[in-house]
Amino acid sequence: MAIFKYVVQRSGQSYHDKRVSPEELHSCYINVMLILTLTYSAA
Repeated sequence: MAIFKYVVQRSGQSYHDKRVSPEELHSCYINVMLILTLTYSAA
């Protein structure tokens, strides 16, 4: 789950760095879902 933690940290950092638009946040969530899906299908 290191990848998931990394993605959360990155999105958290970018959120604090600048105001993140809903579109960016949405694409980030899609990336997280893709990573989780790939992780579970690979397991």
